[in-house]
Amino acid sequence: MLFSLFHSDGFGLRIIGGEEEKSQVSVGRIVPNSPAYIDGRLRKGDEIIKIDGHSTIRASHERVVQLMQQAKDNQRVSLIVRRYLYPNNNNNNTQLSSK
Repeated sequence: MLFSLFHSDGFGLRIIGGEEEKSQVSVGRIVPNSPAYIDGRLRKGDEIIKIDGHSTIRASHERVVQLMQQAKDNQRVSLIVRRYLYPNNNNNNTQLSSK
């Protein structure tokens, strides 16, 4: 999914993870009433794949923060994120008997 956000004082998302933590950088939190919150499309747990065309696959946390700072200086950011969708598992382990 591609997202473009604009801001005057930050985008309103906290980034977690990174290569040093052996995880893909992702959205850890969305600040209420921020551009990310108002836009409504980003979700906690979304993995950030690209920032303004720069790959963040296996990127360090520090590198991602640098890219977001550059985006903040430009007052806009384009993110490509990956979201895993899990089917609703309503398996109650109920067995039916034909007795």
